Amino acid sequence: MFVTGDGGPRLAADAGAYLQTLLLAMTGYGVASCPQGLLSFYADTVRDRLGVGEGKLLVGISFGYADENAPVIRVATGRAALEDHHIPHLESAPKALVTATRSLCRCLGADSTPDLLPATAAGADARPGTRGRFCAR
Repeated sequence: MFVTGDGGPRLAADAGAYLQTLLLAMTGYGVASCPQGLLSFYADTVRDRLGVGEGKLLVGISFGYADENAPVIRVATGRAALEDHHIPHLESAPKALVTATRSLCRCLGADSTPDLLPATAAGADARPGTRGRFCAR
């Protein structure tokens, strides 16, 4: 995706919205895709190969039909539990953020609002340094 001019943050927002819509549309038509921001480091090479005369290269997109039989498709990796790597610190967050988070939890159908107390005080997992869950389900 080449762009001209200096649109600043608006250009980035517009380009991002367009890119997301394009990627979703491609998926809808069964075309696999992968945005590649690193391609912008090779703008001159891309410009020469494609015959593009002007503009700044923001991002490239690799796309095609996925080979569902490729061995890499079956690679599975484990996932760490969210609480193993993320500790929310809502007790020090601005009040507006806490209110918004509680509202989001309610919208998502959570049974309770975010736990702002350390897990030990909330009666949850007593591991040192852990916190209660963000939204209880």
